[in-house]
Amino acid sequence: MTPLEVMQALLKKVHEKDLDGLMNFLADDCSISQDRNELLVSGKDALREFYEGILDRHSEMKIELADNFTVGSVLAVREINRDMMVDGKPQDVDTVWIYQIVNEKVNLMHVFSPDSSTIAAIKNA
Repeated sequence: MTPLEVMQALLKKVHEKDLDGLMNFLADDCSISQDRNELLVSGKDALREFYEGILDRHSEMKIELADNFTVGSVLAVREINRDMMVDGKPQDVDTVWIYQIVNEKVNLMHVFSPDSSTIAAIKNA
């Protein structure tokens, strides 16, 4: 699978609320960092807890992969998070993500957030 196909398959698991299926796409040492390289979460156990919170807190959210390009194992994508809970209300939020995908597993994720309320919504999953 291409990096984009891996992310599409991962997001299918997110939309199905299939935490185990989602976790199958993450490398054991995968991490998520944000903006100025602030580490949000690292390692499979911490990622499981993080995504369990995302699936619970943002239960109606659907993620659309909009503009994207791939260079080797790296995928850059503009994600539109439809009905993400921000300040207690569903809203559409644009973010930019960089993914490194090797052997059909996500090794590294980096998110660039547009504003502080989005940062809080991601962190407080």
